[in-house]
Amino acid sequence: MKWSLLLLFTIFFSYCKENNYYKQNVKPFSIVIQPLGGIDNWLLDSIGDQLKAVTNAFIIIRSNKPLPGSSYGPSRHRFIADSILGFLSLQSIPTGAKILGITNRDIETKTGNHPNWGVMGLAYCPGNSMIVSTFRVKEYPRLRKRFVQHTLILCLHELGHSYSLDHCPDKTCIMQDAKGKSRLDFSKHYCSVCGQKLVKAGLL
Repeated sequence: MKWSLLLLFTIFFSYCKENNYYKQNVKPFSIVIQPLGGIDNWLLDSIGDQLKAVTNAFIIIRSNKPLPGSSYGPSRHRFIADSILGFLSLQSIPTGAKILGITNRDIETKTGNHPNWGVMGLAYCPGNSMIVSTFRVKEYPRLRKRFVQHTLILCLHELGHSYSLDHCPDKTCIMQDAKGKSRLDFSKHYCSVCGQKLVKAGLL
């Protein structure tokens, strides 16, 4: 009887230890990267690795899909970002996941008095769908690392919006408003205020 109780205790204790270990290492959600219109695999892999390193999410990279024809805006030969977000929101993703579309085509949205405002990214704020365009990110053959870093900053910026973060007045914060200019060299981290909000939300 004593041996039976000891064996039962040992099994139960081992199970608890393994279960606690499992809970500590489970990622709370996934980020699904959806390439649209053709993106180089090396860039997808690099962005996936970087997001794994800086967030608490599982990263899922899906195969390429064409941009939805309904999102094409013939007036400027761009794709309408709002329409792409609608398309992404209809994709099947794991419960609690967010979907991040990446394209190399130029995208636009309507803002203020500008019906065709070219942008680098857009996200539902808050929401689960985001789109990032590398079209306006300058790529130099010998500066591939810089290109990846700039694309990552765009992804993190839109992720911040998906967690309800507004534009930040801190000019070094990833969430700063570019105001129509490229300020990717000045934004490398979330500021302490934005970062704390994302820690609380579970992203960081």
